[in-house]
Amino acid sequence: SDMFIKGKALRDIFYSVPTDSTWIHLSSLASYKVEFGRVTIRVSATTGNSTTTVNVGTIPTNKRPSTDLMFNVPGWSIATNLDRHCQVNKSDGNVIILGPAANTIYQFEISYALP
Repeated sequence: SDMFIKGKALRDIFYSVPTDSTWIHLSSLASYKVEFGRVTIRVSATTGNSTTTVNVGTIPTNKRPSTDLMFNVPGWSIATNLDRHCQVNKSDGNVIILGPAANTIYQFEISYALP
């Protein structure tokens, strides 16, 4: 027998959640997965001497956020002066680390709800 929540069968609610995925490579620097209607992006990037903005990959059209998003991301250090921002663009799906510090490791996960 079915269980109901607000007049809907629980099995119908459960099966309406977008399909979960395994980790999918965006590039050698980043992967993403979908779980319970949320996109999680995992980044592992090491900068060289350059502090030029780094595009770590492009999210597919149907997995992009409903608006541009900005996240604080840590540089691998106890000091906060290496921390930067990661931007996820709605229009082109680019995932970019803005102005990374030179010779710094950036390993982090960010997530957002699908529209």
